[in-house]
Amino acid sequence: MHNDIIILGGNTSNNIKWLRQMVNVYKKNYNVFSLFFDNWEDNSMIDFEKEGKKLRQLCKGKKNYVIIAKSAGAVLAAIEIEKNNITPSIFVVLGLPLKFTFENRIKIKEILNNINNRCKILIIQQKFDPQGSVKEVFDLLGKNIRIKPINGNKHTYANFLLIKKEVDLFIESSSL
Repeated sequence: MHNDIIILGGNTSNNIKWLRQMVNVYKKNYNVFSLFFDNWEDNSMIDFEKEGKKLRQLCKGKKNYVIIAKSAGAVLAAIEIEKNNITPSIFVVLGLPLKFTFENRIKIKEILNNINNRCKILIIQQKFDPQGSVKEVFDLLGKNIRIKPINGNKHTYANFLLIKKEVDLFIESSSL
């Protein structure tokens, strides 16, 4: 049974409101934890080392938990999973930021392939996300990781109820 969900936003302060809304959607059914990134105060680049430490602390002592992470938050979680610093049983990515990872020389394909046997992964990607379309994500990752296309051409992922439905189905199917 997955009772604990950790929700992470993306790189910019636009994610503050998004994170609060996500927490509200999930808190009815789960124990929800979230992480506010320090760089949201000045809209600088996420500090993966600093936020990784905070994420490790947040995950400490939790068992059989789920991480739902958007954009740069998903990159952060993937890096921490690869280093064996955190051990979610399910990892849901909302908007894999291919452009961001390429620009910052983050080997996201390698990282996701390395962690695919440690936790169940679902990537929910808008068909025309400017950070990476569904086709680009499929082309990069192939059939190794489950990718769920949804309509959209932004990197906001604010269709909360649709996303929750997909996440709940994935959690249920992963628990069988």
